[in-house]
Amino acid sequence: MPLKKGKSQATISKNIHMLVKEGYPDGHGQAGAIAYSQARKHGYKAKRNKSNPILQGIPNCPIGESPGGATPTGMPFLKK
Repeated sequence: MPLKKGKSQATISKNIHMLVKEGYPDGHGQAGAIAYSQARKHGYKAKRNKSNPILQGIPNCPIGESPGGATPTGMPFLKK
């Protein structure tokens, strides 16, 4: 059965459900990849995570200090 055309989340979910009924692996596998591929052809753009996961654990770290309080050696431009 042909997939529905569109980029909405409802259309993607229906396509995944249809593919799983046809025997493709679950929504996190091949069926999901096929459904999202079809949606991208019709203008779907995934939402990107804009936060930087590396800096999330450093609370208010001022420039020139590492999180532990020591200045890294070999970088004189970072020293106070």
